[in-house]
Amino acid sequence: MHVPYRGGGPATQDAVAGHVPLFMSNVVVIKQHIRAGTLRPVGVTTRGESRHVEGVKSFAQQGAGDFEAPTWWALLGRAGTPQPIVDKMYDALAKALADPVVRQKIEEQGADVTASTPDACARFLQSEIAKWGKVIRDNNIQADS
Repeated sequence: MHVPYRGGGPATQDAVAGHVPLFMSNVVVIKQHIRAGTLRPVGVTTRGESRHVEGVKSFAQQGAGDFEAPTWWALLGRAGTPQPIVDKMYDALAKALADPVVRQKIEEQGADVTASTPDACARFLQSEIAKWGKVIRDNNIQADS
């Protein structure tokens, strides 16, 4: 049964308290609970094991076919943003993500830093839309109202 939450925080609180038996979240949100032993991971959604959740096999490795649904973040701007502004934002973000201190802080929280160009990001987003759109259509998934 799908139980919608208003974010990872409330879902995590209910999982830690034992109000829900199972939930999915990203490592950044729950890493502290994994370390403390208050949550036990049963699988990761990356193609293989994740260095951020050692010793836990991916769902694909556990027999879920080619299932892969890693967490990712992207910096997005409004449609039609002038290219010089996009370029300036990209340059600033790339510089920040290249800083060893910034990179270390992000990785300590359970994320991998993978910077890409705006064009590569756009291609990735289109592939994700196609991938998950097919899942939605093939399974007749409807949004809860």
